[in-house]
Amino acid sequence: MKSRIFIGSSVEGLSIAYAIQQNLLHDAETTVWDQGVFELSGTTIASLTKTLSESDFGIFVFSPDDVVKIREKESPSVRDNVLFEMGLFIGRLGKDRVFFILPKGADIHIPSDLLGITPGLYDPNRSDGSMQAATGPVSHQIRLQIKTLGPLNAEKTAPSEPQESKEPDEKPTQWIYDFLDKRYDIAIKKLKESVGTEDGMSQDKTEAWIAYCEFKKNQTTGLSQISEVSKKFPIAVEAQALIASFLRNEKLTDKATELLESLPTEVKDHPAIRVALAECHASNEDDEKAIELLSKSDPQLNPDVALFLANLQEEKDDKTGAFKTVASSYANHQRHIELRYKLARLAMDEDHNEIALFLLDELSKEHPKSSDYHGYFGNCCVALDLLDQAMQAYKKAEEAAPESGRSWIISNIGNIYFAKGLPSEAIKHFDRSIESYKSSEYAHDRLSRSIKMKEEEQKSMSKKIKEGLQKLRHLCKETSSATEV
Repeated sequence: MKSRIFIGSSVEGLSIAYAIQQNLLHDAETTVWDQGVFELSGTTIASLTKTLSESDFGIFVFSPDDVVKIREKESPSVRDNVLFEMGLFIGRLGKDRVFFILPKGADIHIPSDLLGITPGLYDPNRSDGSMQAATGPVSHQIRLQIKTLGPLNAEKTAPSEPQESKEPDEKPTQWIYDFLDKRYDIAIKKLKESVGTEDGMSQDKTEAWIAYCEFKKNQTTGLSQISEVSKKFPIAVEAQALIASFLRNEKLTDKATELLESLPTEVKDHPAIRVALAECHASNEDDEKAIELLSKSDPQLNPDVALFLANLQEEKDDKTGAFKTVASSYANHQRHIELRYKLARLAMDEDHNEIALFLLDELSKEHPKSSDYHGYFGNCCVALDLLDQAMQAYKKAEEAAPESGRSWIISNIGNIYFAKGLPSEAIKHFDRSIESYKSSEYAHDRLSRSIKMKEEEQKSMSKKIKEGLQKLRHLCKETSSATEV
């Protein structure tokens, strides 16, 4: 049974939400907030309550949509409704099942203590504009957590009336609200009370959070406590990765690196710890060292490491290296769905279209309801000048895709008509694409070019009509002269 994930964002953050949805295609049933979550006949709260009861995880995309004044200075801020929705999910599911995503390097104002819950980062300024690639690394981290925790049990996903009527403070996970409100002593008390309960965390992670609360109260003594927790649980991989994330968020990356490096060798060799170390290096703008570390982690034997490494290589615009990394792992894991899909996408980037065609043909047949497989199979067919096959693939992709995710597919159908000199049909499809996603600069540009092509063809037709009239008149004169003779 796949986990169910809700992805929340502002309208401006939808492109990032869709990219994350695509990256998690094989791992869970993901739903972006605009894909039928908020029903026209219901209230927002009612829709959210229903979604909460049906979700195993929540992902929230934070983007600088608003400008708020803080100390008389304007700053980018995330929308209140996104923060509100995330708070509901944390209260219901617990912080281990809720994630938030930030653009790397953005000066966005969010509640300061929220940073203690480990934001995921993406590069919004990639040269190729691919948000799917930009969100690849953080999607992989979410994927690992999904695999670790799995779906909630039936009791949690379908709460009874007594559970719904509970006061907030009855749930151990409510300590997160106290943490966010800077009531650290109360949060510590609730964390201690949660040990051994159904909703509580493991002892090692609970003590890590308590130490982090102490850090928020007093950085000097708190940092000492964090170090002590790290030493107390040297083989607790998840707790060590959590501690490292706390320190990275507090800009104490060197301390995080120090603690990770001090772990026993067998723990340091764990993929999750290697990834945590790689994240420390990346935080210090040392992507090369992060890549070097992961390259030594047997990516050919570990698909998860291979995929994460490939995403880092893509961020460095080393698509050839990413292709080789995934190909080496694919050689040992040829039925691994994510590897096959990633290899197909990279093969297209590297102009190995026949390889991509083989992989995407397999995937689209095995998963006939996947709009992504059909869509990229269509792209591959276009690259190989198999236009009829491309058209059929795009139509299947459009049928399988949710309404909000059809824009790029419809645009690609329009491209085929445009390439074949059929601007009227192209215009119809680019208009439809814009209806689906009004902010698509690509569709607007192609629509403009199609209109220009149609106008030029109409001018050419008018010119040829005039030429035809002149030739007809000339023919009539010649015929008349011949008759007179």
